[in-house]
Amino acid sequence: MVSTSKALEAFRHLTGDRTTPDEELVALLADAAVASSCSVIFDHREGDSNGRAAKTG
Repeated sequence: MVSTSKALEAFRHLTGDRTTPDEELVALLADAAVASSCSVIFDHREGDSNGRAAKTG
């Protein structure tokens, strides 16, 4: 199992894509996983694609 934030981080590292919004990439990764007969579990956390919590105030 790979966390969503780690999957996004790996995808961005491999592709160099730093502009596509996280939500779009999550949808693409989920589609690819389902097409490959893999299970998808979303572990949503507020923050950036590195899993760091968003700063408030």
